[in-house]
Amino acid sequence: MTLPPISGEVGLDTTDFKTAIASMNRELRVIESGFRASAAALGDWTHSATGLENRAETLTEKLEIQGRKVEALRGEYERVAEEKGENSRAAQQLDQAKQRNGNFEQNGGGAQADGKGAGGFGG
Repeated sequence: MTLPPISGEVGLDTTDFKTAIASMNRELRVIESGFRASAAALGDWTHSATGLENRAETLTEKLEIQGRKVEALRGEYERVAEEKGENSRAAQQLDQAKQRNGNFEQNGGGAQADGKGAGGFGG
């Protein structure tokens, strides 16, 4: 009796990673919503010290979350690169996302402060 040859590709479980990124994206949206609600109560927040302090706090919180996203991307890249190899498609996609988010971190927030810098892995 001859058995058929075994073939296929081993898939990586990225569920925890994607869940963590989605959770961080939700946190970013909640922070921004909270700021917008308080800004609406202040009127033109750009002309009050309280409004500017609130915005600075909001941006600081968002920057911290983006930093966590960068670390999550780094960790996932290292895991995928180790399991599938640095030249695998999955590792290359994570490396590109990591670089985009790393640029965000180096530029102090830049245009990705909306939480969409997860390179297709987030919200």
